[in-house]
Parts: sequence; C-alpha cells; structure tokens
Amino acid sequence: MPGPGSADCNNDCTMDARTDQLHGRHMATIVKWKYVHTALRAAAVALVCAGGARAMEDVTITVHAGARQRFSGLGTSFNPGQTHFRDIHDSTKAEVMRFMFDDSLGLNTQYIRLWASASSCEGDESYFCARQHGYTWDPIITWARKYNPDVNVYLGPCGAKGSSARFYAASYAQHIVYLKELFGIDVMGTGIANEPDMHDKFIASEMPAFIKAFRQELDARGLDHVKIVAPETSGTGWKSWEMIDAINADPAAYAALDGYATHSYNESINEDIEERVAAPILADGKEYWMTEGSDFAIELWEDADQAAGMTSRWLADMNHLVTQWTFYMMMAGRNTNWENDQQGMMNGFHMILYRIEEQDVGLLLKGYYFLQVSRTIGPGAVCRKAVTNLMDVNPDKYWRREDTSMVFVYGEKAPLYLAAAVNTDGSWGIAATNYTGDKAPDAYTSLRPSADYRITVHVEELADEGDIVFRAHRCNATLDPGAAGLGSRYCHDEGHVTMHNGTFVIDSLGSFDLMTFRSPPDVSAAGPGRVVRGGSAAGMRVLTLPGKAPPYRIRYTAGSGPSRVRVSVYDMRGREVRGLVDRVMPPGTYDVSWDGVSHTGARAASGLYVVRLESAAGRATGPLVIER
Repeated sequence: MPGPGSADCNNDCTMDARTDQLHGRHMATIVKWKYVHTALRAAAVALVCAGGARAMEDVTITVHAGARQRFSGLGTSFNPGQTHFRDIHDSTKAEVMRFMFDDSLGLNTQYIRLWASASSCEGDESYFCARQHGYTWDPIITWARKYNPDVNVYLGPCGAKGSSARFYAASYAQHIVYLKELFGIDVMGTGIANEPDMHDKFIASEMPAFIKAFRQELDARGLDHVKIVAPETSGTGWKSWEMIDAINADPAAYAALDGYATHSYNESINEDIEERVAAPILADGKEYWMTEGSDFAIELWEDADQAAGMTSRWLADMNHLVTQWTFYMMMAGRNTNWENDQQGMMNGFHMILYRIEEQDVGLLLKGYYFLQVSRTIGPGAVCRKAVTNLMDVNPDKYWRREDTSMVFVYGEKAPLYLAAAVNTDGSWGIAATNYTGDKAPDAYTSLRPSADYRITVHVEELADEGDIVFRAHRCNATLDPGAAGLGSRYCHDEGHVTMHNGTFVIDSLGSFDLMTFRSPPDVSAAGPGRVVRGGSAAGMRVLTLPGKAPPYRIRYTAGSGPSRVRVSVYDMRGREVRGLVDRVMPPGTYDVSWDGVSHTGARAASGLYVVRLESAAGRATGPLVIER
C-alpha cells in the first residue's frame, strides 16, 4: 500500500492518510473510548512505577531440527450479506483489497472462503443459491484477483444437513458447478459443514459417510480436482478428536479427505489433535486448514490485547502443523461513527474497516501485527517445531504441557508463542509474542499477569552456521506518527540481531509485544527433507502397531519371491536413524521391534519418523511417532 508522497498516494483513498483521521477530533465515539483506554493505560503505568519494575524472566525456546508442514498462506471469509462492497468507490475497494491480497504491500492472502447455505434458497436450490451468492461474491473475487491472480476459492457449507448425505452432498456439488457456469468462479475446495459439533448437528459416526458422499458427487460432475477438508469443528476439543478418529478409522473416508479442518476461537491446535494428524500430514501428504478464527470482542483501534491474542493463535497453529490459516472476515463496512449498526464496536471479527458513506478506511492494530508476520513467514514456508523450557525453569508456575508446547489453550493462556520456518528464498523467519497482560478474566479466557521475558532462541539446524544477521521488528500499541508506509506505524524497526551458531537473545519481550526476525536469503534449503514418500509397491506394506513406549513394534509385508529385504527408520530430514533388518527373506509378513535407540546409541528424540521397507519388489513406507 503506498505511503505518503508515493506516486499514487491520494488523500481520499490511502490507508496512511486515513490513519490520522482515525485518531482525530471528528470521531467522537472513538475519541471517547480512546481517552478511557489511554487513562486506564496511564493508571496501569503509574501502578507499575509505584510498585517497581517487573522482574525479567529468562526462558529458552528451542527450534528443533527437521522440516515439518509447508504453510500455504492466510485466508479470509466472505458471506452473501456483504452486498455493500459493490457500492463503495473503486479507490476504497482497491485500498481494502490491496491490504488483504497484495504480495508486497499487503497480507498476500491466498485463500477465500465463501459461506454457502444451499438449504436457505428456494426452487432449484443450488441454482438460486449460486445466483444469489454469486452476485455478492463476483466483484469481491474479481477485485481480489487484481492483487493476487492465483487466489484460491473454497466453499464453506453451513446449511442444514437435510434428509441424506447423498442429497446434501449433491446440493453443494451442484452449487460449485453453477458458480462456475454463472460467474466463472472456480472453487478448488470445500468443507462438509460449518461447526458440525455445535448442538450435535453432526455426530462423529456420520462424518465419514458425508465425506464419501461429497467425493462421489464431486467426481460425478467432473470436479475431481476439488479438495475436501473436514470436520471444521468449532474448536479442538473432544468432539473434534472423535470426528478425526472416525475419519482416520474409515479407509475410504480417509482416502477421500485432503485435509483436516478446525476453527480457532478460544483454543488452537493442541497436542491431542497433533497426535492424531501428525503421521497423515507429515508422512501421507494430508493438509490442515484452520478455516475460521476471530473473536467475539469489543475492539478499539489500538487494542494490543486483541492484536497479540489473534497473532498468538496463528503462531501456535503454525507450530502445530497448520497448512492454511483463515481469519474469519477481514473486511467490514461501518457507519459514520465507525460502528456496526447492531453491534457497535464489535470488531473482533474483522481487521480492516471502511465507512460506507465517507468512503475511507481504517486498520485495527491486529492488522499491523498480521502484516508484520506475513512479511516474516510467507506462503510456501516450511515450518519447524519449537518448544520452551518454562517447565524446567519454574515447574510450580509453568507446570502445564501447553506452557512448554505453546498451545493457545482454553482458559488460562500460555505466556509465550513462537513460530519458525524456512521461506521459499531460503531465509529463516521467526515470530514471537508475549500474551501476558492486565486483562479481566471471563468464563473462557484468562491471562497470566504482565511479565517481561528475556528469550534465548536456539535453532538446532543453524548450530554450525557461524554468524547470521537477522532483521528485527517489534510491534505494539505505540504509534510512530512520523513513520512512512503501512506497517511501520506500530511495527518498529529494531535494527539487526546476530545469531551465533544457531543462538540469539531477545533482550526483552514485553506484554502484548510481537517481535519478528528474518534472515537473508539462502541460509537454508527451502524444501522439506529427503524422506521418500508415495505409494507402496504391490504386495508390500509397513504398519506400526499400537504402543507409545519402546519397544516399538513394526509389521511389514515383503513382496513376491525371495529377495534381500531392508527395513530402516529415518527422521524427517531423510537421515537413517537405525537399520532394523538387512537380509534375504522369502515373501511373507513379519514383525520387528525397535528399542527407540539410534545407530549411535542415543535415544531418538520425540517426533515423527518414517519406517522404510525396500526389496527387489520395490519400496513401502509407514509413519512412526515417538512420544517422550
């Protein structure tokens, strides 16, 4: 987005020109809230000064070696009710869409989720829904493609499930056909149902049948390229576990599924979810889509709590195998007072606002945070796994595993979140948030009291790389009115940080702060490890038998004819950890045990491994998960 003084900067349409107005005298409602917010913040500062400075807590966050999932980008949703987008000026449309979809000046959003309810229409349901919905969506998608021609569109079914899985699936499959025929909208993926766990709209045992019905109805219409993601539950609790277990236990449903999906409102992907999806994602090519995340919150312009909270959720999910992350509805229209007519300043659902009458635009603080992270970890980045040592430092205070694994857990939130990845240009991107602060608890959420952390970041893969210089930025609610360009008003250039043999120190990460670090290109290979994946040769199979503790039992079936058979365990970087079998054997099914020790005599670390079977007949692989 252009800054003041750039060639196409126009005071009637640019974000930076409008940001000053958002804090000006003409906005009585906002000013009232701003002064209350400022007064409360000043009172909090006075209390801190009276009581002395907060003690600094030391913590180490280790980024473990090994490529994990490839993050494909951010997404946003649109619903059929956003008809007023058609009526705003092109200059306003351009500003909003540039922020969301531009790859250099905006968030580089890669996915659009279209809310669809075929059961809400009359007559030939899918045709009328497509005609009604497409009228709203067509200009939005057209404008999005001006800034990202390759943006992906997927459907979010949210209607009643009807009389049968077959009828329900056929309605949405035909809806996809009509969107293409009537408006040229290509849909590349679809969910099954929006939050099927709510009020038990679906139960776990039904989900496999609906997935299979969708695949059948899509394929029957020549839509075999359309991906299916499920279950899109409202969170990551036990109902999600049951639905994922049901899908994984049904071979046909598992084969039809392209990606798992959940929502993120008060909780992120947790360890219970990751244990269920790690092998399918890392060894079998499945994806993980977070298809809706936002907050039910009154949110003001400089709300650091909301900015840090939403960003922490995104970082937590990238650290737990998410491949696509959709913010609920980034854009929204507002009245003259920058309010929703029914909900006032209920801005938790949104990131960028435009006034319908005045035709101007305002960006909430979390938009600046998201922009900074998107400039640090971009689409195509390959994520790593990071953990803290908080439990080792203070087991009485940080006794939960979520404090170590950095899960955005229901209830009291973990204090720190960090995501690390290797971008497509070979640069490393690291982003960290401090989500402690003075916030009144509610029935669902509480924060630890404000704390400052000195964080030692250690990246195992860079331990032998000498000195690497990272560019550092810090985002918070401190406005720099003289900053030029979108993103720098609340995200401040902190210069350079030198990593020595994989380690650098964040001197201080304060309450609600975000810090990002990006290295020069070509520090590491951009792609994932060298583990060979793919189909098994005929007659060959590898299966890890149930058991979370060593010895790990592996059952394998060798191909036809006597031949030399090798069974080995590899890590996710393609390195052989231990050879288990290497001899001539007749065809048949065999069991072998592994004690979890590498060929060097060291205990294998927690994580995902690949068991590879090779013989004259070909090769087969299977996943093995170690939990310590």
